[in-house]
Amino acid sequence: MSFTAAATTPSFTISENGCIFKNITIAQFNDVNVLLSISGDRNYFGNVHFAGIGDDTAGNDNAARVITFDGGEENTFDGCTFGVDTITRTGTNYTIEFVTGLSNPRNVFKGCIFTLFGDADAPRHILVGNGGVDRWALFDNCIFMDNSDVQAATVQTDLFETSTVANQGGILIIKDCMNVSSTGWASTVAGVRIIGQDTNSTTLTNYASGVNPTA
Repeated sequence: MSFTAAATTPSFTISENGCIFKNITIAQFNDVNVLLSISGDRNYFGNVHFAGIGDDTAGNDNAARVITFDGGEENTFDGCTFGVDTITRTGTNYTIEFVTGLSNPRNVFKGCIFTLFGDADAPRHILVGNGGVDRWALFDNCIFMDNSDVQAATVQTDLFETSTVANQGGILIIKDCMNVSSTGWASTVAGVRIIGQDTNSTTLTNYASGVNPTA
């Protein structure tokens, strides 16, 4: 499912409840900022590639998003891929945004891959707006990649942008995930929980980060 340049932003909206999406690609390779808006509840996505921000101009736009959660509750993403690593992203844009004030409770990401190719320390994978998460969002056994080790990508400071949040509304739970080539996990520790974190004042920099093995 690939949308043309004539598509508005977002290119696709899922507002229904209890639907199943499996083994498909949802893509936008034109200068359209947002691929998908999710406001529906209890939907299941299995092996779906959300190929958004697939255009150079969109990659430079601060308003670009692959997915915005606009009140979507209890959706499950199982073995899905978010983003592309064939287009550079320079703008302060995000793979996923939990939109300010829209709660978005109990969304689950299991065994998913988040990928980007940043040529500035600006794009991030996750943005949480003020009141953007209610109760929790769970990232279980996911991989967050920037590809800066072996390509000309810029190392990103963090994966999660939470520094501007006065009250994000819920907890981000990072369980058995891997950070590949970004320096840290979150710009602000409050509201984030990860295995290995000692206290709420401990900076999330070295937990479950991918490292080069010894010979």
